Amino acid sequence: MEGYLSNKATRFSDMAALEAMRLVRETLPRVYADGSDLEARATMAWAGTLGGIALDNAICVGIHGLGQPAGGYVDAVHGKSLCAVYHSCMKYTWQSDIPRYARVARILGGSDGAESEEALAEAAADRLREFIRPLGLEIRLKDPGIVESMIPAIADSVLNTTRRTLECCKMEIGYDDIVAIYKEAL
Repeated sequence: MEGYLSNKATRFSDMAALEAMRLVRETLPRVYADGSDLEARATMAWAGTLGGIALDNAICVGIHGLGQPAGGYVDAVHGKSLCAVYHSCMKYTWQSDIPRYARVARILGGSDGAESEEALAEAAADRLREFIRPLGLEIRLKDPGIVESMIPAIADSVLNTTRRTLECCKMEIGYDDIVAIYKEAL
């Protein structure tokens, strides 16, 4: 998803990202329900490969840029630290590319055609939340131990260590934006 939302996305990275998202949407719940389902696990491995291709070519965006330093501050599992910030990041940035966010929303929850592109784009973060909720991944920054007093230092860390991911966002994200996203994610 991050590769698809990146301003560095290409038709090649889009092809990999869209297929990876589709496969994850269809298969991850099966793997979660039954870890011995080898067909589903193989499909997830392929989705992971495609996701890696997309990210290698299009680069991560603010979700990684904010999630990675936050997780490092409290020694949180990388994927969980990303889960703690994705919703706030997406809610903050969805207007930067309405057609792409709308497509993410369609992949995550479909559309009966009644929703406008803008409504779908705005709903993308919530649709992702609905998808990961049954997987036990609806996490807030406070869950691994981040408190508000840590936010300024973590925001500085973002600017010093993962700034490149912010440069791949389709909107400018500065220090004050980072702080606002983190506060929302608490």
